[in-house]
Amino acid sequence: MPDIQCVQFDPDTGVASLGMGATPRLISGADLLKQIVVLAYLRNPGQHVLQPEEGSGLRQEIGQYNFVDDSELKSLFVQRTSVI
Repeated sequence: MPDIQCVQFDPDTGVASLGMGATPRLISGADLLKQIVVLAYLRNPGQHVLQPEEGSGLRQEIGQYNFVDDSELKSLFVQRTSVI
């Protein structure tokens, strides 16, 4: 089932950003799967009314820690992925 694209990916860096383009676009398949995963990472637990247990809580962590290297950040993502 297609959905409207609300997550944009930079073609050079692959960085995701939220927002719709000038013209709304329907997505499906792998693009829809990527959008679902990004939105799940950005959602805090309790934010979705019908599924309050859903969400990684990574947005709550932004700015709380000073990550020295990528391995600490990757371990946080791995931990939160197991939560989702």
